[in-house]
Amino acid sequence: MAREFRSRARKNSPHANFDPALLDNFTELDGVRRPMIRERDELKPPATASARKFGAFMREGKKDEAETKKAESRAVAEKVKGIEAKLDEWITSSAPF
Repeated sequence: MAREFRSRARKNSPHANFDPALLDNFTELDGVRRPMIRERDELKPPATASARKFGAFMREGKKDEAETKKAESRAVAEKVKGIEAKLDEWITSSAPF
């Protein structure tokens, strides 16, 4: 909500006993957080597709192709885990309380 109503919140901050610096901090932190979440969310569908293809190749007996898809799926999963770890660390270190 603060994202959509920044100017209104800033305008009303003196009347609401609200420090506008908190809104600036929120805006800055949100600008870091959102791209990480977007990247993580964009990686998940390809990882799922690779995992499904892996299963299909295994059922068809195409072990070499299956291993390739398995490696792709694991690489993406590791990247997602790294992003999630960064998000967790970032949230913990950026919390104002």
